[in-house]
Amino acid sequence: RLKRGDSMLEKMPDEYKGKMIYSPAYTRSDGTNKGSRVWTKDEEDWVMNLVDEGYSLPKIAESVDRERHSVSMKVKRLKKKRGDYNQKHIQEKYNSNDEFINLIKPKTVLDCFCGINRYWKNKGIKTIDNDINDKINADYNMDANELMDKLLTNGDKFDIVDIDPFGSAFDFIDNAYNLSTKGLIITLCEMGNKRWKRLDYVSKTYGIDNLDDYTSTTMANWIMNKYSDLKLFKVDDFQNISRLYFVKGD
Repeated sequence: RLKRGDSMLEKMPDEYKGKMIYSPAYTRSDGTNKGSRVWTKDEEDWVMNLVDEGYSLPKIAESVDRERHSVSMKVKRLKKKRGDYNQKHIQEKYNSNDEFINLIKPKTVLDCFCGINRYWKNKGIKTIDNDINDKINADYNMDANELMDKLLTNGDKFDIVDIDPFGSAFDFIDNAYNLSTKGLIITLCEMGNKRWKRLDYVSKTYGIDNLDDYTSTTMANWIMNKYSDLKLFKVDDFQNISRLYFVKGD
């Protein structure tokens, strides 16, 4: 597709811009607070139309008067919502899932972020699937941790638990581990921040303090150090994400 990086691109109309929010969360170390602008539906549509027309992210960011990182993250979310995020890697992901099925031979699966494709349900394995997007025909349309809390309270267990969120998987790992009996799959979307040399989040969560250690292997080792009965079966590193397959138990 043509990348129109050198062409002129008109500015988005001001009326498409959302209001500014000046939360303390946006205060920088030097005390400044530029705030954060709320995304509107008109702005989202404007951005995705430009994406579909082949414009580069820097040009789109200039058009909507945002940082490139902010636009990049929003585009990924919107692509995932409409089902074409990382489309070129989906078949590779499914191939690895198939390998894991052949190894684990699961009878039950919990798919916490099933998306529109609902891979596990379509494999014919007894699956409970969930997606917070209520337009997706899943068994549940809940926050993943709220669902897992509910299932843990009920005493439910699953041979495989798959957590494949958009964004960090960190807050879901404990519940997913406690619900799984044979295998655990974790997608690390934090890997995208490495491009921007941002260590703030992974420093707080995985103890990563330098870019050389900012790898899927480091995160996998952190997880296995915390849960000693997990063994790493496979790592798939894609653009901005990594997918870890763990076998649980001896």
